[in-house]
This record gives sequence, C-alpha cells and structure tokens, in this order.
Amino acid sequence: MPLNIFKALEVASLRLNQNDPEFHSQTNLTTDILRSAGVYPHRRSSLNGHVHQLLSAAIVHVYQQDTSLDVTTRRCGTYALYSYSTKLPSYLTKAVKLGFLTSQNGKATGKLELSELLEAYLDEAQAVLA
Repeated sequence: MPLNIFKALEVASLRLNQNDPEFHSQTNLTTDILRSAGVYPHRRSSLNGHVHQLLSAAIVHVYQQDTSLDVTTRRCGTYALYSYSTKLPSYLTKAVKLGFLTSQNGKATGKLELSELLEAYLDEAQAVLA
C-alpha cells in the first residue's frame, strides 16, 4: 500500500532524530545522488539542505518499507499548511523527469516508485553496512 507523502515526511523527520546509522547513511547517499544529478540545487544547499535531507529520508523510508510514495497533491499551499517546504513538489517532478522515481502517468503525482537505479544504490549501501 502506498505511503502518503505527508505521512512519509513526518516519519522521516522522526527517524532523522533517532540514532540509526543505516538510515542516516542511506539518507546521505540519496541526498548526494539527487544533488549531483540536479534534482536538488547546489546553490544555497547550506540554507535548504535540511529540506533535501528530509525528502531523501522519506524516499529511504519508503525503500525500507518496500512500498511506494503516494503524492495526492502538488498544491504548494497544502505543503505550507503542513509546514513543509513548497519546493518539495518541484524536487519530486525533477526526480521523476530524471528517472529516480517512476510514475504511471509520467508526472510527480499518484503512486511514485523508486527506480531500479536508485534501489540498486540503496541495496548496495545496505550490503556495505551489513
């Protein structure tokens, strides 16, 4: 069953505050991959790095739960209402366009699954840490 984007972000935020080396390592790897590919901008990453880290953590949580991400809305107002960055929808769009997340409709809405490429990186990171 797909995990709602807001629920995934909430759980990811809680998990980032826990002492879980595997989760933190996979989150950092995902952030680095998405930043180097251009999903997250390099500019002002010191200012917005926590936003990048949070979305990466949500992606890793979805990976570890072996499920998908359910993006029900792209309205910036909804993200702001839940106190999340209004940049998140654009990051999701770039991740879909660049092939890190896959969508049935080709857009960053609905059920988003991790691509084989991203899963391979996370599988490798998990094997190294084990």
